[in-house]
Amino acid sequence: AFGAVNGTLFCMIAEGIGSIIVLLLVRKIGVKLVESIFSREKIESVRFLKSSKAKLILFTLIFIIPGTPKDLLCYYAGLTDMNFGVLAAVCFFGRFPSIVTSVVGGSAIGEQNYLFAVIVFAATAVISLAGILIYNRINSGKISETKNDKIEKLNKKANTKIFSFQKIYRIEQKKAGEKSPVLSLKNASISHLLRPNDVI
Repeated sequence: AFGAVNGTLFCMIAEGIGSIIVLLLVRKIGVKLVESIFSREKIESVRFLKSSKAKLILFTLIFIIPGTPKDLLCYYAGLTDMNFGVLAAVCFFGRFPSIVTSVVGGSAIGEQNYLFAVIVFAATAVISLAGILIYNRINSGKISETKNDKIEKLNKKANTKIFSFQKIYRIEQKKAGEKSPVLSLKNASISHLLRPNDVI
């Protein structure tokens, strides 16, 4: 009804206003709003955006790729400390390719130019599929990095506790001089809990 140009313009304006409202609401309400709309599994899939050092660049690249979950990305971006104006701009311009193809394809159908519409939607489907594959690859890699970081932190904490435990044990053993049968029995039980490789 509006044509390709006007239709694109109206959609971009509506999308921009919607993105700003979403970002404002998420900044105001917080994670509860996001969790009320998306499953925890989906939220976890984009959690790397919050911990990544280059999160703004990563967010921009992922958002521009056709086929990525832009609604989820927009909502989750509001939970990060990224600049509000930059986020709004990325959300606005990042949807431009998808909006253009949708409006142009719909306009072609309205003008009964079905061949052109099929070409537009087929090209969009191919690009979107490629975008989804790229997003899944980036996503899986970042999730693996996040899990590995968590495991590494847990290992460090465990090693620190083991070291402290061993140190206390050695001090008590030295003080007792293996003279007290009660303490010797206690130390023996503690020593039994330690692995051979853990003893300093």
